[in-house]
Amino acid sequence: MACLVTAEFTCKEGLGEQTLEDLRAMMPDTRKKNGVIDVVVHVDQDNPDRIFLVEHWEDRATHEAYVAWRAETGDLEKMGETLAGPPKIGYWDITDA
Repeated sequence: MACLVTAEFTCKEGLGEQTLEDLRAMMPDTRKKNGVIDVVVHVDQDNPDRIFLVEHWEDRATHEAYVAWRAETGDLEKMGETLAGPPKIGYWDITDA
């Protein structure tokens, strides 16, 4: 079943643009990964150090495999240097409501 994934990044003060640049470099590979349906990156209009991703994946397992791959490549560690804390990840079921 398709899964909505949300990821909220709060960057260290003034490092939102650097994080956004890192994401721009990462997104082409992300969008090619097995299981991804789409990924959209948003920046808070009132706080450019806050970035929010809305992602659709075939299922949670494919997203978790993707995150493990990013950890193996060192990308998550690099991105962590610009963040004020760990990202907030949410997994959501799509309903018929």
